[in-house]
Amino acid sequence: MKQENPIRVVVVGALGRAGRATVGILCEEPGLQVVGVVDALFLENEYPLPYGKGRIPASTNLGHTLDTCSPDVLIDFTNPSAAMLAVRAAAKRGIHVVIGTTGLSSRQLRQVDRLAKSGGIGVLTGSLSFAVVLAAHLASIAAKYFDYAEILDLGKFEKLDAPSGAALDIAKAMAKTRGKPFKRQPGQGEIPACRGGQYEGVTIHSLRLSDCYIHEQVIFSTSAGTLFSIGLELTSEQYLKPGIVIAVKEAPKQKGLVYGLDEIFLGLQKRNKERL
Repeated sequence: MKQENPIRVVVVGALGRAGRATVGILCEEPGLQVVGVVDALFLENEYPLPYGKGRIPASTNLGHTLDTCSPDVLIDFTNPSAAMLAVRAAAKRGIHVVIGTTGLSSRQLRQVDRLAKSGGIGVLTGSLSFAVVLAAHLASIAAKYFDYAEILDLGKFEKLDAPSGAALDIAKAMAKTRGKPFKRQPGQGEIPACRGGQYEGVTIHSLRLSDCYIHEQVIFSTSAGTLFSIGLELTSEQYLKPGIVIAVKEAPKQKGLVYGLDEIFLGLQKRNKERL
């Protein structure tokens, strides 16, 4: 039986927490091969892979790495601006992309879709966590039955985007099925802004704490003395497995932007254009 060639991967943002974890996860997975890494902080031109799997090229120059390492898939864990540059570079070379970076705006996502289609590549983004996808699905079901809902969004100090991508994905799913904003008590007092921000009719409170990784809690209520909550806790970067593995294997099968792994994780039909 002929053995298929492994999917060759370059990880951008490889010195960050998520980037390091991704390299380790991919090195454990048969059929995937990390062939290069990129990060603005690299001082050396080689990077030691875990588990004694040798050394690979390391660089601060994305274009050079893509040209010399010839990957099939690029994974980005940087920031929205850098992610857009990575998509442009990949689309120019026909390389598929998985965007792990959160915080991309709707305008940026539309640009990604155009770049992906013009380059004939697949780009996957959205939550890579099964727990977030499941929480969003359950919250979308509950949203139809409650008048009030708020999201508590906790993350580590270093997480700059607030609300997080996880909180936004959950809020989008809730707003889509509900079709109208939740009721909201405006609050009274000298500092009314302490009631949190709103996204598509869902109130979100973002906290950034030193001893927290990712925690999301959706709290629903009625006017009749009922509370219902859905929560999840991600305790380390290992939450990326199996999502990152699935995304890398699925990206080459796609054309254009695919937002979210709902269909893959849960067997749900998704309408990507409605999320852009």
